[in-house]
Amino acid sequence: MSTRQATANRHSSMMNESNGQQFTSTKDIFRVFRALQLTHSLLSLKFHGDKREYSSLVIHSDLGQELIVIDELIPDAGNQRLRAGEPFTLLGVYEGIHIHCKFDGIRTQNPTGYDHAFGLGFPRLIHHKQRRDAYRARIDQYDNSCITLQGEARDEPISGKMIDLSTSGLGVEFSHFIRPEIELGEKFFDCSIDVNQDFVVRCSLIARHPRYEKSTGLYFCGFEFHGLSRLQQKHVDRYIIELQLNARRGEIRRVASGN
Repeated sequence: MSTRQATANRHSSMMNESNGQQFTSTKDIFRVFRALQLTHSLLSLKFHGDKREYSSLVIHSDLGQELIVIDELIPDAGNQRLRAGEPFTLLGVYEGIHIHCKFDGIRTQNPTGYDHAFGLGFPRLIHHKQRRDAYRARIDQYDNSCITLQGEARDEPISGKMIDLSTSGLGVEFSHFIRPEIELGEKFFDCSIDVNQDFVVRCSLIARHPRYEKSTGLYFCGFEFHGLSRLQQKHVDRYIIELQLNARRGEIRRVASGN
């Protein structure tokens, strides 16, 4: 086997065995670091060949320059190693999402406008893993979100409104009692999802948590994605990040306005 073939096989194995996504586009990478910045998430940095961890924060992210600015490391001993150009791995967690990526070294020390900081170029890729159901993004009630589900044992499709989304499934609100009732484990083989035409997916779903609330007259059900392609899963993950960022921006605006 040639070296190129062996490398390709190792890369393919990593792609198939990892639980999560690998983001390589600059826009996806920017979204992740912007989320880390907005959530003030603590970063862990490890130099290659050393188990010791150092802490930092993302204080700026720039899509146009493909630049990330991180604060000086704690403990201080790590800063000299960054200045010396040592390669390192960066790990972070925000709202249930675990990320890690590798850098060959920093791009610059004290980038323009930032003292006691380091500028990093975008990494080649980010490993991005969201724990199952760790974060469930709410869909704004004013958004035009609709879902149509066709079940194997149903003569006609049923329609509702998507109210939340996670990496593994979604929640749906129906404006009336569903007959026949949705059964636990019932499969819906043809489902069409559309939120403001920004998030459009056609997929299969399995019912997990059906319930009816007499006080409101609303019927709710949680569904699990079934057989999503890699491209569809990436589309879901991207939209969750977008919802998280929008929620964080709203929170920042509320704090700034004093409400």
